[in-house]
Amino acid sequence: PELSRLTRLEDYPIFGPNGRQESFSNLPNQTPMNLMTLVKRTSTMSLLDVLRVPTWPTLEMLSYDAERTFREYDGTSAGEFLDSLQFPPEARQMLFDVFAHSFFNPQYGMSAAEMMKLFHFYFTGNPEGLIFDVLDKPFSEAVWEPMQEYLEAKDVRFCMETRVTRMKRRKDGWRVHCSGARKWIDCDAVVLAVTVDGLKSIVETSPALADESWQQQIASLDVTLPFAVWRLWLDTPSAPNREAFVGTAGLGLLDNISLYHLFQDESREYVERHGGSVVELHGYAVQGTTDEETIKNDLWRHFIEVYPEYNGAEIREERFRLDQDCPAFSPGAYASRPGVTTPHVDVTLAGDFVRLEQPVA
Repeated sequence: PELSRLTRLEDYPIFGPNGRQESFSNLPNQTPMNLMTLVKRTSTMSLLDVLRVPTWPTLEMLSYDAERTFREYDGTSAGEFLDSLQFPPEARQMLFDVFAHSFFNPQYGMSAAEMMKLFHFYFTGNPEGLIFDVLDKPFSEAVWEPMQEYLEAKDVRFCMETRVTRMKRRKDGWRVHCSGARKWIDCDAVVLAVTVDGLKSIVETSPALADESWQQQIASLDVTLPFAVWRLWLDTPSAPNREAFVGTAGLGLLDNISLYHLFQDESREYVERHGGSVVELHGYAVQGTTDEETIKNDLWRHFIEVYPEYNGAEIREERFRLDQDCPAFSPGAYASRPGVTTPHVDVTLAGDFVRLEQPVA
């Protein structure tokens, strides 16, 4: 299926307290020049600060190697590794803390090797850096529904709103038991592309999947802190020249501001008809509370701190979610994390928690 048009963002700036901002536009596309240029032009570091940064851990950040990096740094937390860089607090907050937090894990509870892998994948080893393309339609309309139609035309069957409860071995494959109208599905092979809790549940209720060593790997998996997503239909327009996406650092629970009316046709059409704007606020690795009103108050307070035009805005409509299904990348957990293959030749794993050799997220 033909995808929607793509829009190239001009920047993905980081906003911090007291009006601090960092830009990721117009950086060189080669390592280490991209990071050197970013550090050189930041207002949060002086030349003396740069000279104080120890060489070795900085080089480790720039020279990611899967085997060496995980061997030497998986047992160290991302927070401890960032401590060793000795960046000034403001520079660390604006340039590095945001990377650790963007993967839903608190930095002192996340493997330094995992952070370095993701920093490499998204920035140092990526010629485009943080400047990326966005679809101008919701993903459901632009990707998933067209993909489903394409696959159904090739006789692929979709069983929606169906929960897998357990698996039983058949002579020539598996019988997957389900909740809902479709009681079971017979198949030759299974890809378990599920959440951590979903995988644990299926393995626990499926004796045919039993393998002591592999089950220990599954049992060692965990999820990290919850994340909040709050979409708002507001009666107030955004100020001119706002970016579609902004990362934030040091602003309470707020980690991202997205202005959907600046890039998505559905939201743009709403604003053209009714005025106002469509805003989404994200909080990653939410600590200390799961109370909805407390989280909303914190997100809103810090949102209007950096986007003051919304102070006093009326909320016409809203959607709020607080989920906790992102995998934890705890220090020292890499060696015990399961990979794609399993003890069963006709069962494989997929998901964010799966150990891969490639630096992907």
